[in-house]
Amino acid sequence: MATYEELLKRTQAMATRIAESTGVDKEFVTKVLHYTKSLVSLQSPDEIDDLIFCAQLGLRFGISSRYHLQLMFEAMCMPRKKTIQVEDFARMICIFYSNRLDEKIDFVFQVYNFNKTGFIRMADLFQMLKTCFVPFGEDDPVEQLKELVDLLLGVVDTDQDGTISLEEFRSFVRKDILCLELFGRVLPTEQILKSFYDLLNSKSYQAIKEYFLNERKKSLGENVAAIDQETSGLFPGIVLQMP
Repeated sequence: MATYEELLKRTQAMATRIAESTGVDKEFVTKVLHYTKSLVSLQSPDEIDDLIFCAQLGLRFGISSRYHLQLMFEAMCMPRKKTIQVEDFARMICIFYSNRLDEKIDFVFQVYNFNKTGFIRMADLFQMLKTCFVPFGEDDPVEQLKELVDLLLGVVDTDQDGTISLEEFRSFVRKDILCLELFGRVLPTEQILKSFYDLLNSKSYQAIKEYFLNERKKSLGENVAAIDQETSGLFPGIVLQMP
């Protein structure tokens, strides 16, 4: 079993790596790691399972689409396992706060590229957009969606090969940052990010540990058991737990 000094050294090394890769202040990264470690089980102290991942991104960060939550999890989980490393979860949270646009673009593209081919295909676009597409008029909604997909490919797919590469996506987003989550929201709103930042920033490391002491238990509690499978939201009717 690792000693306290060894655990502290590991945490500091993680914080350094995440701070360097995201550009987020190391002090805040360390606080994010203290929060993240409240989500693990005693049996798997370095891993976060899919239920906790989805519950936290719903309750703390307002990502309500079950479909896009699953895409986020699949983009980050370890091969052949349904868990995410503590460091990777904390890095994702810090990417939310990063001022480096390319970091956000790479993360969002990784989520959208759910087939892990390196390209977003027409079929992928159709699958993602149909979860949030609102048809208009009396025309066939499927045909409307197909027209939208064709339109998007015509604009983003600059080499006209029928797919969207990371570079094409990056070029498109740089022209209009509002297009970053064009295929579904996978980043928290600025208001939610500010609230969570203020919550962590106002507390010491020990206070963060105490504040989130029962966070895993909350995620596994009645709110999770009461999910309505017929709704599009992960936790319908639940107010985000913010200070």
